[in-house]
Amino acid sequence: MSLRALGLDADEERVYRLLVRAPGTALAELADAGEAPTVRRALRSLEGKGMVTRAPGRVIRYSPNRPDVAVESLIRQRQDELNRARVTAAELMDDLAAAARAQERSDLVEVVSGQAAAVAVNEQIERVATREIMATAQGPYPSSGDNVVELENMSAGIAYRVLYDASAIETLGEHVLRHVDAGEQARVVETLPCRMTIADRSIGFVVLSQSPDVVQFATLRPSPLLDSLLAMFEALWASAVPLGGVARPGRPVAGEVDLELLQLMVAGLSDQAIARRLGVSVRTVRRRFGAQCKLLSVRTRFQAGAQGARRGWI
Repeated sequence: MSLRALGLDADEERVYRLLVRAPGTALAELADAGEAPTVRRALRSLEGKGMVTRAPGRVIRYSPNRPDVAVESLIRQRQDELNRARVTAAELMDDLAAAARAQERSDLVEVVSGQAAAVAVNEQIERVATREIMATAQGPYPSSGDNVVELENMSAGIAYRVLYDASAIETLGEHVLRHVDAGEQARVVETLPCRMTIADRSIGFVVLSQSPDVVQFATLRPSPLLDSLLAMFEALWASAVPLGGVARPGRPVAGEVDLELLQLMVAGLSDQAIARRLGVSVRTVRRRFGAQCKLLSVRTRFQAGAQGARRGWI
């Protein structure tokens, strides 16, 4: 698995892997494996991230820090970044709601109410896309069926990046995996600040408030508000856990049910929700989870998900 999801670029990952294979390699030898300025920059960055250590002595040598410790530290840093992004997202949503109310009559922001209108506008925005849809699926989700427009768009070559929270995963269930198998790039976070859809980074739909009786949403055109939502999405995407529909070929997996269990744990579902999904008892879920933890040498769900992603299982 690539370490780029943890903030390493291609040069940093290449140099780190070289050091893992040959600890204590001299700087001159590393420079022979690529452009010297690039290698030096990568080593400075890796040292700053706690991935490598420079050895004392006249000859400049570097050794890798233990991969399990160094990577776990990067994972924790990503989690901290995600928590900060969530705080920022909540602040941006407050700003968005205030600005939307102030500009509701302008051309940049249009505020509309009604569930039927929300569904219709969201579909219109998806249909105008020609390159990419960026969306957040925040639960509880109003629909539990396949997104027909999405499946049509993906068959026409339009890319979909979708962030789900645990509640949406529980509501949508297998529809999410069907979409992933059809080409959707899906990632999971514990919670999301809002539900939104953005087409081609130029027009957006965001739910401002929702209750059983009233749904209020805004449509956005190119503006600082839309730029804020794009920045929020990218920050959450960078720290979210990828969700795959099938195991990658050539990687050992404990069994199909255990793979699905691992995916559901990554999605943040409760033991009861996982049991309902798999058609087994809560006791069986906990027993299988214990077996997965033992297999992966971890203690928590997040560690299990991170290890599963690292091994290419999800």
